[in-house]
Order: sequence, then C-alpha cells, then structure tokens
Amino acid sequence: MVRRLDVLSTTGSLLLSFIGVLLCLMGFFVLERRLGVSILDVLPNYDLALVEERMLDYGPEGRSLYAWSVLTLDMLFPCCYISLTAGFTMRLARDRSVRFLALTPFIAGLVDIAENVQIWNMLLSFPQLSGEQVALASATTSLKHGIVAVMILGMLIVGLDFCRNRFN
Repeated sequence: MVRRLDVLSTTGSLLLSFIGVLLCLMGFFVLERRLGVSILDVLPNYDLALVEERMLDYGPEGRSLYAWSVLTLDMLFPCCYISLTAGFTMRLARDRSVRFLALTPFIAGLVDIAENVQIWNMLLSFPQLSGEQVALASATTSLKHGIVAVMILGMLIVGLDFCRNRFN
C-alpha cells in the first residue's frame, strides 16, 4: 500500500498539490472575510451556544455560502493536503521504517471529510440544531486537529531523519 504512494512524491505531484493547498487556503481566507467571523472548522471546540451565535453571525446568505464552500472548497482541501503531505513524506523517507507515516494524512483527510459533512448538515439544519449534533461535530473537529498535529509531527520526524542521513 505505502509503495503505491510513490507517485505522490514526484516533483509534478508535489508542485500541483502545493499550489492546490495555497489556493484552498486563499479561498478559506476569502470565505472568512465574507462571513465576518471564523468558520467552525478552525475552532478548537465549540458548543451549541457558540454554533447558534456563529450561525446568526453568518446570516442566511453566509450560511448558504459556507454550505456551498463545505461541499466544494473544503472537500478539495483534504485531497490537496493529503497528496502534499503523503508525497512529501514518501519523498524524504529513505528509511523504510518511517514510510508508514505517509498514511496519517489519509486518516486526517477522512476525519476532515466527516467533519465537513457534519458542518454542512448543521448549516442546513439551522435553527433546529441539537446539542448532540454539535457535540459530535465538535469532537470530530478536535479529532481532526489532533490527527493533523500527529501528521505534522510525522513530517518533522521524516524531515529530521532525512537530514540526519543526508548530512552524516
């Protein structure tokens, strides 16, 4: 399985993925500027009161824009960062024992997509939100943040291993 990821480590794939990540980040910046407040995806945790407040801050047009963005921009973003981080890990991981770390972006991406579906559902369900629905979405967001931290740590380990092997 890990060996099949070698295609992501090509210069062309890495460049395309990097450009995709940058474009998505710019899209999120524009989205937050249009909404006037941050999106739920970036909050460390949230509860029903905060989500209801944000939904009111977004307004009907903002909720519609955010829902559309969740189904487009925020579904494309995991694909871009998965291919970038997995490709980066595969390119630098000369030591086969750390190549398994290239799988962590896929886990992060799956959790991110699950989070997106939950946020989209909340955007469409407002004002009929439940505490359980919000708690599950918040837990998924927190899990995503944790897995992304592990993914970044894995890339640092691979990068340090690459430097150690290259300069010794």
